[in-house]
Amino acid sequence: MTTTFVPKRYVPHVYQELGVKLLVSPKGGGLFLRPGMGKTSIMLAAFKILKKMGLVRNMLVIAPLRVAQLTWPAEIEEWLDFNELTYTVLHGPKRLDRMRERKDVYITNFDGLDWLVPEIYNSNTPLFDVLVVDESSRMRNTDSKRYKALKKVLAKFKRRYILTGSPQPRSLLNLFGQVFIVDRGATFGPYITHFRNKYFHTKPGDNYEYYPNKGADLEIYDALKERIFHLSDEDYLTLPKLFEVDVTVELSPEVRAKYRLMERDFFIQVEQGLILAANAAVASGKLRQICNGAVYTDADGRYETVHDEKLEAFKDLISELNGEPALVVYQFESDYLRMNKEVPGIKFTGAKNPEYIKAQWDAGELPVLYIHPQSAGFGLNMQKGGFNMIWFGLTFDYELYAQTIKRLHRQGQDRAVYVYRLLVKNSIEDKLIAKVLREREASQNKLFSVLRDYWEEIKTTQGASGANSAL
Repeated sequence: MTTTFVPKRYVPHVYQELGVKLLVSPKGGGLFLRPGMGKTSIMLAAFKILKKMGLVRNMLVIAPLRVAQLTWPAEIEEWLDFNELTYTVLHGPKRLDRMRERKDVYITNFDGLDWLVPEIYNSNTPLFDVLVVDESSRMRNTDSKRYKALKKVLAKFKRRYILTGSPQPRSLLNLFGQVFIVDRGATFGPYITHFRNKYFHTKPGDNYEYYPNKGADLEIYDALKERIFHLSDEDYLTLPKLFEVDVTVELSPEVRAKYRLMERDFFIQVEQGLILAANAAVASGKLRQICNGAVYTDADGRYETVHDEKLEAFKDLISELNGEPALVVYQFESDYLRMNKEVPGIKFTGAKNPEYIKAQWDAGELPVLYIHPQSAGFGLNMQKGGFNMIWFGLTFDYELYAQTIKRLHRQGQDRAVYVYRLLVKNSIEDKLIAKVLREREASQNKLFSVLRDYWEEIKTTQGASGANSAL
């Protein structure tokens, strides 16, 4: 099966025109827009205007691999207004040859920074005028190798932009590195230590965790509002209703006893012998594995099945869906193997031909599609093929959680979206992980609220017309 693109005119929403207006302005900045609101097309429209004005020649896009391979090329090909832009994906053995070709848009993934940064740094002339970091939350850790590498060459670009739907998946500290990419310290200063000292504090006996000062969140949001664009998808897009349905799973007394042992003493006895959790992080992983029904016994991927309660709940849910397509999210490979044995489906993660699998899903030909959020949680538009999502086990990472749900809950979805979460009662899943996800969502929504109010006022007082006619 092949998918044929029929290019159509790009007619931006009012909020998209306003976003283009910001990106074209000398102030530049970023887009904090939820998945489905057209960040990619806004950026392409702004780039095309800048290029038409003679201000830039080309653009480098850094994105997660799937987004780089699928989303950006699809957006350029989908709209007649962007068809004239030439592009290449800098991935694979001939990436250097492709980089030397004259193109408008060069697209690479984050791992490509290892070879690309030295090329940019050592070049006597600028290779690229515009830098776009898509899913910029991947750059939230200023101690990471990829962040330090990119930081060395930021001055080589005339303009820099960040795009994300989850700017602070863990804490306010996540914002510093992303904003630095845009302004090289103009907003929050050149050093994260200064940022921490100004807005955060530690507690006695806990020098590793930083807590925001009272009112620090609003101060940070206020500093961002002129440079970062955000308006609510609910105000501008016709989105379907979203229902989160928690399916409670009960453990047998025997399994509950094993769970409590791990919870209390960080170990569990199974047939393969003693499994020791060296620290709290490992222990939480083991607790999640117990909840799902299988515990890894060694580093080679061997695992021991400890119960089938959640697996049975999964099978019952698939039966209740009565053939409706389901996007099934798994955390551990053992979960996929056990589920797929009972409910055969297609595995998207690691597929050699993801375009073909996506086309099958869009056509409604896949009753069950298994995905892992780290590889399929970004950049994929899956709303055409179904409206049911099943989480066999939750993740602590709010960004992955929210972004994965947005694969279905986005513009173009014509049905209410149902997100089924299989949760073991009185466990780390319902008592901790679900709570953490709620808290991180509330914090991020507070940021979105401040930015939205600012840009709503700008829209009302200044208007946003002119972006489309400039294309």
